[in-house]
Amino acid sequence: NGLVSATPDFAFDWTGESDALSLFVEADMDTTLLVVTPDGSVACSDDSGDADNLNPLVTIEQPAEGRYLVWVGRLSPDQEPTGTLTITEAADAQPEALQP
Repeated sequence: NGLVSATPDFAFDWTGESDALSLFVEADMDTTLLVVTPDGSVACSDDSGDADNLNPLVTIEQPAEGRYLVWVGRLSPDQEPTGTLTITEAADAQPEALQP
């Protein structure tokens, strides 16, 4: 689920050592999150916390160095979400709750 553009919304180069990278979106409406890792693997989320939170969370264990591509999707083709993308090394990071 989730409408995304052909071009990533954000790209970043990761270097360093970390047990995990957590990426999440805190938005004013239900969103999705899609992440392509340097090896081409895809990780995605449409809700964190088993749908108790409509803000998506992706955690990448043992992140590889290289370029990450990120898309923030929306469920409604008529509405554009407003929000903040967070990228952190904190494996236990969670987005603020957006209730269903």
